[in-house]
Amino acid sequence: RVNRMTLNRLFPATATLITQLYPVNPKFVPIAKRKQDEFNALVTTSAMNYYYDQMRALRENQFAILSAWFYGFGCTKQGWRTVFKKTEKATVSPGEGMGGKIKGFFSGGTQVEEEESAEYIAEDGPFLNYINNKHIYFDCDQPMDRGKYFTQWIPKTLADIREAGIYAADADFFNRFKRAKDEREVTVDLYEQWHWCKDGMYVMVMCDGYDKPLRYDKVPYYGEGFPFKILKFNLEPNKTYPISNMKVAQQAQRLTDYILTMQKDKLEKWKDLTVFSSDAFDQDTKTKIARNLIDTNVFTKSGVSPIGAAQGVSSNPVPQDMYALQNILGENVREILTVIGARVNPQEDVTATEVKTAEYGNQLRSLGLQERIREWMREQGRKLLQDMKQFATDEMVFQITGMNVIDPKTGKKVTEEWIELGTERSPQVLKDIVPKELDIDIDVTEFARRDVAVVRKQLNDALALVMNPVIQQAMAAEGKKVAVSELVKDTLDTFEALGNADKYIEDLPAPPMMPGMMPPPGQAPEGIPMPQPGMGEITPESIAQGAGAINVPQGGV
Repeated sequence: RVNRMTLNRLFPATATLITQLYPVNPKFVPIAKRKQDEFNALVTTSAMNYYYDQMRALRENQFAILSAWFYGFGCTKQGWRTVFKKTEKATVSPGEGMGGKIKGFFSGGTQVEEEESAEYIAEDGPFLNYINNKHIYFDCDQPMDRGKYFTQWIPKTLADIREAGIYAADADFFNRFKRAKDEREVTVDLYEQWHWCKDGMYVMVMCDGYDKPLRYDKVPYYGEGFPFKILKFNLEPNKTYPISNMKVAQQAQRLTDYILTMQKDKLEKWKDLTVFSSDAFDQDTKTKIARNLIDTNVFTKSGVSPIGAAQGVSSNPVPQDMYALQNILGENVREILTVIGARVNPQEDVTATEVKTAEYGNQLRSLGLQERIREWMREQGRKLLQDMKQFATDEMVFQITGMNVIDPKTGKKVTEEWIELGTERSPQVLKDIVPKELDIDIDVTEFARRDVAVVRKQLNDALALVMNPVIQQAMAAEGKKVAVSELVKDTLDTFEALGNADKYIEDLPAPPMMPGMMPPPGQAPEGIPMPQPGMGEITPESIAQGAGAINVPQGGV
């Protein structure tokens, strides 16, 4: 079909889809159900965000979103991968002692011994992969992701199967497909089926053309659910494969292309003709007319009236109804694609209310798509959290910043702290500190690209609010305060010309204590403890007598 790309609505909609719906990786937000789990929830969520970046979730999820847009659904496969490998066997020459010489004598030379290969963990961590829609099959008896099995088609070479270490492939298998070829050049079709039974999840791998399963194991993952997470923008009940936005939009777009093609053919055939009487002009005049060399004066033959000697003939114009239908189809396509939406043409005679209604409809549709993505990512987060509870034992060193929680070990607020897990100094591993009762959410504000001017205006409004003396007094009465410096730093970060706001904010030096000066409110001179409830008043006399009224807990403060 002829595709008029200059008036095609699908191309600009697709080009702006990712920037509208998933420009960056949103952050997981911890929801601790118990007060004592707040710190562990913070550590767990920081690890989740770290793993999410390491898994290249941004690229994989963007592919899945485009698939859901084009084909009706997007799919990712998620889990925990531990890869074991063996060191190569090392050859060692025997010693030059008597035993070595005797061995060399009976073997006809110096004997070489082989050391046993050692097994080690080459890779350990979570993974997230986009799955091509053509490679995944669902239980057609049930709606999507409600069936009892998922089947994935995985083309692999014989070399990949041999190196994977998870397939029960014997010599008979390789001999059947190898046929004197290099194993790296022979590709076979594997079908990996995840089947949910009453006692848990099982995975079976069959090879096309081979009658024995290469793998049949019970999946060691805790909890229920498949490793495949499905994103659907259009929820159609009792239907396995839902329709896609693009498929619906293509119907209107193809009709638009057809109308544009007819318009183009009509315009190309349009002619502005002039018919001349052959008997009215002599041959010389006819030649000038044919060459378009006629000036403003034309003479006819004697006896022939100039009236009717020449007559203009024009083609029929393109009907206005065709242009009107084209505009209707264009608006229809924009509304279906949602990221462009049913925006009103500013040249049309519309009211402000109609413009607001159209824009409100655009926002609702975009929010609906973002909400689908948010719930899909929450499923990914729950799966990652489940895997961390079971398998996260590797060494980790990372930093926690910007959170106002209490460290249960020190009893102090955490604003910037380094955490070590699985090291010699801190042997506790991540899976041991993941709270049992922890839920996660997604920071939806990061789905849409930031409008810097809007963000700066919001920060300025926040600064004006917290600097209000009435607000400060009310918060102080409740024992609260606002970190104004953090708000100022975030405001400065919105100015691209500044670059780094930290270099503009410095700590004030502590003023020296002069003899006879009183310390600031809420502080005490060095070596003198602050009054505690039940201690009574601390006076210079009591300090000189040893402050015996102060009770120090066991183990110090």
